[in-house]
Amino acid sequence: GLGDVYKRQLLEPLSKKGKDVLKGYRLRDASGDDLKARDRIVDRFPRKGEVDVNKISNKMDKIFNSDFWSKESERCIECFLCTFLCPTCYCFNMTDKKYPFQKSGKRIIFRDSCMSPEFTRLAGGENPRARKRERLRNRFYHKLKYFNDRYRKLGCTGCGRCITVCPVNIDIRDLIFE
Repeated sequence: GLGDVYKRQLLEPLSKKGKDVLKGYRLRDASGDDLKARDRIVDRFPRKGEVDVNKISNKMDKIFNSDFWSKESERCIECFLCTFLCPTCYCFNMTDKKYPFQKSGKRIIFRDSCMSPEFTRLAGGENPRARKRERLRNRFYHKLKYFNDRYRKLGCTGCGRCITVCPVNIDIRDLIFE
């Protein structure tokens, strides 16, 4: 069944460097059943079209102050599933825990979400992204604009995890393909 496929990974190197990396592992070739199971999963996520990275980046330049962000953010319930399951999200927080009556402590680093109301709060209490509107916009701009401006690649892999788990159906593809 589909559950069995989630326990395995299908790897397809797309470059010589990728092939070299995989040489170090004991892997078996995918069987016909593996590929059929993969296709059943992939078919569950409809494709809306090809992505033109520069077109998306240019579009983002024009919609920074759009009502789109208010409308989408009204639906968001701040569960943060989109960011916790995204393979390219890497936000974290850090805190130091001091043990009472001891001279030692430890630094704790943990996953965090740019969608959290406290994520950008500064020490003095100021918060440049206090509203969901600004946080949602920043998340999408990071994936579709800022990452592209810096690295000439989208920060979204197209995996569909954020779409699948969002309880209020916020869909990044609506922004990419509209």
